[in-house]
Amino acid sequence: MNSFLKKILIFVAVMAVVAGAGWFGRKAYKKSMERRLVSQARQYLAAKDFHNASLSLQRALELNPVSADASDTMASLLEAAEAPAALNWRMRAAKLDSANMDKRFLWADLAVRANDPATATEALSGLDEKSKNTARYHKLMGAFAWSSHHSEEAEQHYLAAEHLEPENPAIQMNLATIRLVSTNQAVAQAAHAALEQLATNTALRSSALHELLTEATLHKSFRQAAVYSSQLAKDPAATPADKIGYLELLHQNQSSEYAAWLGSLEKISQTSADQAFALGRWKVVIDGPTNALHWMASLPPQIQTNLPVPLVMSDCQIAVKDWNGILADVPKQDWGEANYYKFALQSLAERSLSQNAAADVSWHRALRLSAHRLERLSRLADIIGAWGWSAEKSDVLAEIVDEFPGENWAVDQLAMQLYAQGKTSEMESLFFKVYSKDPSNPRLKN
Repeated sequence: MNSFLKKILIFVAVMAVVAGAGWFGRKAYKKSMERRLVSQARQYLAAKDFHNASLSLQRALELNPVSADASDTMASLLEAAEAPAALNWRMRAAKLDSANMDKRFLWADLAVRANDPATATEALSGLDEKSKNTARYHKLMGAFAWSSHHSEEAEQHYLAAEHLEPENPAIQMNLATIRLVSTNQAVAQAAHAALEQLATNTALRSSALHELLTEATLHKSFRQAAVYSSQLAKDPAATPADKIGYLELLHQNQSSEYAAWLGSLEKISQTSADQAFALGRWKVVIDGPTNALHWMASLPPQIQTNLPVPLVMSDCQIAVKDWNGILADVPKQDWGEANYYKFALQSLAERSLSQNAAADVSWHRALRLSAHRLERLSRLADIIGAWGWSAEKSDVLAEIVDEFPGENWAVDQLAMQLYAQGKTSEMESLFFKVYSKDPSNPRLKN
């Protein structure tokens, strides 16, 4: 072999090594970057910085669209935002990392809480035998059976969980809750006594009192219900919902304590936006939007403009068609993460006043702030659907389908809209596009 040929072979070999190193180096870099972005997203999520968490996850999914960890964290983000799409991302994460039973447990848990029995069954059936011999599994199966009104099956699973975790008071509370509705009076009384005892446990106090309150309400025992509701409402850790629950109970039963408790909540609302929001929503139902809006307008300016209070105020203004009021109040406010909704609301008011050019500008600002954000796009689709904006809803759904093809609910809603509009060719194009991205989906193929 002459020297020239040797040099060519050496050159080819070196280039092959360089190319291989470059390929593997690029792959390793992308994997490292993906892990870093997911880690960042989790840190942002822990700090409730949803905007930056979403940006980090989008970049991670651009690097690796089939990242199980990025999908799992996206599910956590959507769950924090109470977006229904969280369930699809839990499912996606579990299927991408099929050997990880923790992801499947998270999927099953969310499906049970979302009252989706078909999806819960699919998630639970995929657990391995080792996982099915844990307290976690039996607690989840107990919750699933209870939500499906299979009380005997639920009790058996919680008994199995109790056998594995005999010192866990949460399992004892679940068993007491099931037995509380027993037709055997002795069993029901024992369960009632157990819940009374568990109400002394700081961690379980609220849950136990809520169960006792439900029982008293079902038996139409106002006096007993008032005792439990009062304990919940007057606890230092009481939520605005607990306080409103007590107010509603006093109102329904025309209690002499009603006026005093209402006054105390109105006073708290002067300094608490969360309580003002809860009380404002309650007043909308009881007193009507006009009176509720009048009361909220009397709150200090810093409370009126502090989310979530502007949300219920704007709902009242929509109800009474106070479009000028919306445009006088809303544009000068900063709603932070909800600014996309603020601009959609401005667009509604401007359109209602025939300010069409301004309405288009506001709507496009709402769209820009919602771009690439599944939780915002989902919420926007619901809102404008309620407003009857069918064309705009189709656009939003189309964007969701393009960017998040796994969101079957968006495909279904968009198909229904196209069908109602008689756009069969667009329907065919939609299904073809989605099927091309997910050819394993027989529903789309059909």
